[in-house]
Amino acid sequence: MTAPAASHSTNHPPDFKTEFHPRSKRPTLYQSFEDFGQQIPEDMAPVSEPWRPFASEGDYIFATIAVEAGLTSTQVDSLLTLFHRIKQGTTSVTLINDAGLRTALDRAALQLTPFSKFEITAPYKGEGVMFQVHARPLWDWALDLLQNPSLAPHFVWDAQRLFKHDGEKYERFYTEPWTGDRWWDIQVHSN
Repeated sequence: MTAPAASHSTNHPPDFKTEFHPRSKRPTLYQSFEDFGQQIPEDMAPVSEPWRPFASEGDYIFATIAVEAGLTSTQVDSLLTLFHRIKQGTTSVTLINDAGLRTALDRAALQLTPFSKFEITAPYKGEGVMFQVHARPLWDWALDLLQNPSLAPHFVWDAQRLFKHDGEKYERFYTEPWTGDRWWDIQVHSN
C-alpha cells in the first residue's frame, strides 16, 4: 500500500507525501493516488459485537429498521410476533414487544451524553421570541466518542503535513484540522 520514495521511477515520484510530526516518530509516508487516504485493513481490527449495547445483532438490526421506518406500536408488535413464529435461527431477536424495543433504545441512549433542553429568547420586531433548543454538551459528547472502542482507533492524534506531486515538486495541501499549521505548532509545544 505504501512505498518509500526511492522505489519509484525517477520519471514519476509518488503522488502524495505525508510528513508526520517529529514527535510522533513516524516515518514520512509516500503513496500513490489509489492508496492515498485509505486505511490499512490490518490496522482496523474487526469488532466482534458491533451491535452492542443491544442484546444481539438481530435486536440491533430490528431496532434500526423499526426506528427508521417510524413503525407504530402495533406495527412493531405485529412484526415481532411474525419474527418469533418464523424462528429461522441465523440470528436471534430477543425483543417481544414495542415496550421491550423502547426499553432497549432507552438503555442504549443512556450510553451517550443526553441532549439538554433549554430556551433562548431572541429579539424580533421589538419583541422577544422564545425558542426551545436541544443541545448536547460538546465536551461530554467528545468523551463519549473517545470512549467508544469501535471509534477510538480511527481518531488522528498526530499532526501531519500532506503534499501532492504536481509533476515537478510536492505542493502542500490541507484536508483536515490535523493537516494545518496550528495543529503542528500545538504538537511542537506539547510535552
